[in-house]
Order: sequence, then structure tokens, then C-alpha cells
Amino acid sequence: MDIGEVDLTHLRISKTGEHDVSLTPVPGGEVMLPAPSGESSAAAEPEMTSLHALIAAVNDKYGLGLSEADQIWVEQQFQEAVGNESLKVAALVNDEANFGEVFADHLEKVVVDRHTGNTNLVQRFFDDSLFRSRITDLGRKQVYRMIRESNDLE
Repeated sequence: MDIGEVDLTHLRISKTGEHDVSLTPVPGGEVMLPAPSGESSAAAEPEMTSLHALIAAVNDKYGLGLSEADQIWVEQQFQEAVGNESLKVAALVNDEANFGEVFADHLEKVVVDRHTGNTNLVQRFFDDSLFRSRITDLGRKQVYRMIRESNDLE
């Protein structure tokens, strides 16, 4: 996706840790690169985290200001991707790294398709009074319950 020219207006620099990146010279003038730490050469299993924690970390590191509503949007894209047959096949026959090669392109299509679906849903909400009434009734009950529960009243 080409977004055209970009003008950098802000740059955030922050220290993420102390790292020794020095190289050790060995006889013969060559430089020895440090070996990976750990007992085995197998790749470590990545630590899993909740989407909520991930969004909080991204907000903290990059200052994106993503909200809980944004979290729901992200989850919606992922759920749509899980239902994509091409992605299912790719996930079942590849490791995660190779799956990643396929995923990025498919995710863009999923986001566009989901946007179209959401646009149609918004249009239906405003055009179909029965649908709007049912969504409003459902929303009233759920939002009321959620607000009361978050304030320990239920």
C-alpha cells in the first residue's frame, strides 16, 4: 500500500536497555560474533500475552493512544482473519515465520473487507428502524450492566 510522501514531524527516542554489542578479536585479525545465549540452538517459544497487554505496551512504547474500542477493532480483524480459508491452509502447512509471509498481505485484504462489512452494518443501522431498535435495546441492557458492574453495583 503506497501512502505517498511522509513528513516526519515527531521522533520519540527512549532507552530500552543496556546491551553489549562489542566484538571480540581473535588471533588472525578476525572478529568473533557472540553466540546466542541459552542451552539449545532451538528458537525459544515466544511469550504469549493478552491483546489488552500488547496494546498497553504499544501505547507506552510508541504513544499511539489506542483505546479499548481500538482493541475491539483489532480483535475483529483477527477474528475475520481466522475465518479466512487461505490463511487457515497457510497456518496448517507452515511454521509461524513462513505463515507470516502470507499473513501480512491477507491482513490488508481482511481489513478492507471488514471495513466494507462495517460500512454496510452502519448503513443498515440507519436505514432499518427495526434493526436499529433491536441494537439499541440490546445496547441499552449491555452498556447499563457493564457500567454498573465496573462500579461494583451489580
